[in-house]
Amino acid sequence: MKLIPYEVGGGVCGWHSDDAARLYWYKSEHPGSDRAPNAPERLTACVIGHTGIVMGEHVIVEVAALDFLGAGLFGEGRPCSFNSAVKWTGDSYRHGIYSVNEHVDRHVIIRQDGGGIYVYLDAGHTDWSALCSSLPSERLWDLCQLVGHTYHQGRDHERQRLYRLFAEGRIKRAKIRGQSAYRVVETENEQQFQSA
Repeated sequence: MKLIPYEVGGGVCGWHSDDAARLYWYKSEHPGSDRAPNAPERLTACVIGHTGIVMGEHVIVEVAALDFLGAGLFGEGRPCSFNSAVKWTGDSYRHGIYSVNEHVDRHVIIRQDGGGIYVYLDAGHTDWSALCSSLPSERLWDLCQLVGHTYHQGRDHERQRLYRLFAEGRIKRAKIRGQSAYRVVETENEQQFQSA
């Protein structure tokens, strides 16, 4: 992926991807998730799928190593549940799907919305190349929204579970091989649920 400078009034105000996803990074002297004084060369990606267990929570992905596969764009307005005459549009959400060169089974999904840029690395068994070549852009949008939403829901659910366990006094500190560690004290109900 290459980032092309976006100029307004003779000055660069940001960069957009050189593909159909047309993802946009803002230029700012105050860095944030999608703001930087220079075009980003690396992106921090959340690891999704079962590979996240062994790879860690985040990895760094080189922008130059990304090869465009497809764009998840919302398309025409869709009926909303509030009123069938009202159309819901999702143009503020854009997705770019990329392969990571030299890694056949690694794909990056980049989501841009009003809150910034979100990057996900799928190092699992999903054949994004086949999906991008067979699905229309609107279905790719649906799929990317689902993947991102599922990832965040899972993280939020686990965080809330740990908060609850901490409040109940069921997370205990212990030394394991000389290192501080924490373990969850299971109750009888949880043990029965897990064995069922």
